[in-house]
Amino acid sequence: MRHHRCGVPGRRAPAHEAPADSGTGSYGNGAWEINRPDGYKLRPGSFEWWFTNRSTDRITIAQMPNVPLVVFGVALVASWVLHSHTQVGRILGDVATGALVVWALDELIRGVNPWRRVLGGVVLGGTAVSLLHR
Repeated sequence: MRHHRCGVPGRRAPAHEAPADSGTGSYGNGAWEINRPDGYKLRPGSFEWWFTNRSTDRITIAQMPNVPLVVFGVALVASWVLHSHTQVGRILGDVATGALVVWALDELIRGVNPWRRVLGGVVLGGTAVSLLHR
């Protein structure tokens, strides 16, 4: 796993600066990739552990909407405009719910960090509860 740590806790090394630890590193993708001899890993429960994207090593809290979220938003707004008591409005509401479930499952399974996976699980759980109370 790549770490952009320098010798000072809480400070990230600039891309042009080698980290101030005794680890070995290589320059790649504009940042130092560190193979630390002490086996440094993200501390479970820390801010970085929750929000660091495991693919890019950057903090990721929100991302651009993907197709299921766009479908959810469009269908939800359209169902409000057409009023949910009409047949078309109910179908659009069901499409919105289905798209939200797909998005939540995708985040739960493929989320880039624990925060995204927990968010997917919470949304999926909330959607299940709302469906049970229909």
